[in-house]
Amino acid sequence: MFASPGGIFEPGAARDDYWNFARGLHAAGVRPGDLIHNTFSYHFTPAGLMVDSAGRALGCPGFPGGVGQTELQIQVMARLKPRAYCGTPSFLKIILDKLRR
Repeated sequence: MFASPGGIFEPGAARDDYWNFARGLHAAGVRPGDLIHNTFSYHFTPAGLMVDSAGRALGCPGFPGGVGQTELQIQVMARLKPRAYCGTPSFLKIILDKLRR
């Protein structure tokens, strides 16, 4: 069960790509085998699981970075070299700002 904004409670996914999110990832250029850096949260809201589930449906592994621990995420990104970033633009800016320092 997930809590979405506005006091909406939704059931969890029963199958891969339950939310039909894979089509959007594919439209963004994600292809089978691409590693996805997923910085959406897996807690309370479905965003993290939406990306994870869609990635599995496309045949894409992912690493669940979540939010925070920016330094560690940068280290993991440098080693794994993901082909896709899924997360908020504001967190991507934080990552990019840290890289510039």
